[in-house]
Amino acid sequence: MDNSKPAFPNSGNMTRFWESGLTQRELFAAMAMQGMQANSSVTRSEEVYASWSVRMADALLAALKEETK
Repeated sequence: MDNSKPAFPNSGNMTRFWESGLTQRELFAAMAMQGMQANSSVTRSEEVYASWSVRMADALLAALKEETK
């Protein structure tokens, strides 16, 4: 899984690591976690939220990769 693509690419010369921001995987995982936690009828442990969110992000990246073939 390519976890190096930035979620918000910057065409400038970025020399400091903190300027690169989130990767697409990190952004997608955060959005998945936010959506899951917005459903108040679902209560899970932090570990479940985290692992589910990463799996959803990976699935989305894989689907997007397939779409571009």
